Amino acid sequence: MVPDAHDAGRKGGAPDPGLLSRTGDGEKAMELRTRGGYGRLRERREGIGVRTLREEVPLGRTKSADGGGDEMKRVVVIGLGIFGFHLVKDLFENGVEVIAIDKNKELVQKIRDFSTKAIVADGTDKELMESIGIHEDDVVIVSFGEDLAAATLVTLHLKELNVKQIIVKAPNDEHKRVLERVGATEVLIPEKEMADKIARSLISPNVLDFIPISKEFTVSEIASPPAFFGKTIGQLHLRTKYHIEVIAVKEVLSDRVVMIPRADYVIKDSDILVVIGRREDIEKLG
Repeated sequence: MVPDAHDAGRKGGAPDPGLLSRTGDGEKAMELRTRGGYGRLRERREGIGVRTLREEVPLGRTKSADGGGDEMKRVVVIGLGIFGFHLVKDLFENGVEVIAIDKNKELVQKIRDFSTKAIVADGTDKELMESIGIHEDDVVIVSFGEDLAAATLVTLHLKELNVKQIIVKAPNDEHKRVLERVGATEVLIPEKEMADKIARSLISPNVLDFIPISKEFTVSEIASPPAFFGKTIGQLHLRTKYHIEVIAVKEVLSDRVVMIPRADYVIKDSDILVVIGRREDIEKLG
């Protein structure tokens, strides 16, 4: 259970300031602060009446081993379903400053150790979103499942806050069209994308992974076809014969990556090729 300020008062003790914060006009938001994270935490005021904890690493930066920092935008995830929860966890574990928001206390409590800050709040409440301190340079990801009304409302609020990058998860193309019209800069349909990926892996088993870069072109990882074994890249005439380009080779046995391999590079049966080209041309190799 999340400690409650009123319970603490009845027991004669003060609420733990590391767990609970309030807005000036009542208990609109509760912040569950991370117990881990990067560096010492310091408490400061931000916005109107909202107490927050912020790491000493500046917003949008992550500390490097030598004490420096690479510029990186802060990420705010609104909605902690399966998609949102794992997204927050993965980002945080890779050193990204990430704020998790959901109106479900139990989900917020579960994510608190895997986020920079976890907040119990209703993402559709514009006034509350303003008080949390979402900035125009933040990357905001909205994940509300099939609740189109809520996703649309949050997207509109974020546009009014001048947020430049709004990524929204949608269940289908119809929702995607609506969300794009109201201002989402990118709309994801994870189920559709995963189905596409599985279908392609079954149709072309040699294609291990792919990243679409346009409707026509993709960057793909493929297992070396038997016809390539023992031949140099130059001998294969990949551009003219197969209409693809090898941009890297992963040598599995030596755990080495060869970027932009030369024409005299000899392809081994254990190599994984990273190629760029049209989907249909790459799939022919599978």
